[in-house]
Amino acid sequence: MSRSLQMAILGTPQIQSQNKQLTAELVSAKGQALLIFLALNPGHHSRSALAGLLWGDLPEESARANLRLTLSRLRNHVPEALLLISRPEVALDSAGVTLDCQAFRAGLQEAQKQLADGSIDLDALSNTLALYRGECAAGFTVLNAPEFESWLLSSREAERQYALRSLFDLTRLAIERQAAAAGLLLARKLVALEPWHEEGQYQLIYLLAVSGQRSAALAQFERCREQLAVELAVEPTEATLALYEQIQNGALQPWTPAGPPPAPAPLLLPPARHNLPAWLTPFIGRETEQTALRQLLAGPERLLTLLGEGGLGKTRLALATAEQMVDSFADGVWFIPLAEQEPAGISQADLLENRLAVAIATAMNLTFAGASPPATQL
Repeated sequence: MSRSLQMAILGTPQIQSQNKQLTAELVSAKGQALLIFLALNPGHHSRSALAGLLWGDLPEESARANLRLTLSRLRNHVPEALLLISRPEVALDSAGVTLDCQAFRAGLQEAQKQLADGSIDLDALSNTLALYRGECAAGFTVLNAPEFESWLLSSREAERQYALRSLFDLTRLAIERQAAAAGLLLARKLVALEPWHEEGQYQLIYLLAVSGQRSAALAQFERCREQLAVELAVEPTEATLALYEQIQNGALQPWTPAGPPPAPAPLLLPPARHNLPAWLTPFIGRETEQTALRQLLAGPERLLTLLGEGGLGKTRLALATAEQMVDSFADGVWFIPLAEQEPAGISQADLLENRLAVAIATAMNLTFAGASPPATQL
């Protein structure tokens, strides 16, 4: 009998333990939610935090009672060696959990190594791309658990942004190595995830053209133009239009089996070195505060705190300033939301430290492995 827990959460969640599907009818939707949260957040979590995450609408005593009942149901189906339950804390043994999002990341990292070495296993790459069936826990909801829903939305966006950035970077590497077949697999997956991703569309059009599929490249340009018009109400950029003209005029010829491509490399836009959210409205005013923040951030200070009442726009001010300073830091600027992190006392310092480490790793698309605490690995 299998002693592991298999979890596929990219797309509709599928959780299997001991050759049995752990459906909502079997372990409850909140039981599934608890397993998903524990799998994506390695480490030990206090019962009070988990109770608040899933039953925050109830008094603490009732919430903790529901957590005990849920854990009892899970114990009947998840091996005791995997579901680690103590009086104060709960955890999953990550060594016994097979998680598709981890396999997806590992597969992309292996593809990067292979492309860099000049050889790529297309079957393995296809299998890796097939793991991304859809957004994280697609269609999965639990009632009366706003904190969990908020966390899940954040996790979905983090997984999505990781996939988009990684697929774009790998496609660019495939173009540099003239690995057209691998590049087409990657670019098609990227465009399938986000049809209005113009840089990805550019890559796909280019790869079709240099693969000798001129008609398909021109047709893909028209699909790109349509998606941009429908989703963003914009026209293709000058770079994409110039690529179209090159293909239309026959200036971009198919790659030969050896040697450099006959046409210059495409003007691929580099991915942004940040994860700052996009705003539908511009940030206007507060120039004095922004100037002061930029001056302080240019100095040696490691911590800068904005104080003020709720609703005054502290977060928006910080993000607007950060966006202006992306190019001032070699590794860019990263937004780590901490609103969901539960305050911890001195006795819980290690717990809070590991939660912060997980939040940072999630935002920066870093992966933990092994039994060492997240803070140590970070």
